[in-house]
Amino acid sequence: MSDVCLFEGYVCARVSHVCDHCTQWIMPGTTYIKSVGVADGDFGMFKCHQDCALAAAAVRSYGDYLPEEFIILHNDASCDDEEWMRKDFPAVADRLFGSKEGTTA
Repeated sequence: MSDVCLFEGYVCARVSHVCDHCTQWIMPGTTYIKSVGVADGDFGMFKCHQDCALAAAAVRSYGDYLPEEFIILHNDASCDDEEWMRKDFPAVADRLFGSKEGTTA
């Protein structure tokens, strides 16, 4: 069975949502990415911070993933990714690995 994307776009949050990449809150007023579709016959929705989507694409480019594999940051980002992610995606790194107070940018 093929996967079908019914909607993918930028949405402004009216209520709080949990980001499917970092598992942290997407707060009201924040623009986030929402995808709705059918995969393997199951309806699903995916919501994430914009910077989490960019970080996931970067993890994919650094990793050894098959084209059909979908990256979920909280499952697939490792401590090996923390250093470069803190440099390139500091807010995402803070949400995934915790804030490192006292560090300089």
